[in-house]
Amino acid sequence: MKAYNISDVETPALQQRGLVNAHIRVGDRVLAPGTMHEIHPRYRAMIVQRFQGAIALDALPPGYRGRACPQPTIKSEPPEESE
Repeated sequence: MKAYNISDVETPALQQRGLVNAHIRVGDRVLAPGTMHEIHPRYRAMIVQRFQGAIALDALPPGYRGRACPQPTIKSEPPEESE
């Protein structure tokens, strides 16, 4: 399961709970703001209960414009053969 730390985008709810730009420990992983990690699904309920709004599970929410945005894939062309 993918877990995205989206606390790098400040919201009133995150401010109230002190989770703006928070480093969040999930199991043996520490998710820095704007990062994504694969984590074990057994942590889903804990994340939903404790970190709702700070961690997005499986996919980024529509409209999210923080550091965790996936970078566009750049297709590399094979090198041209030299004669």
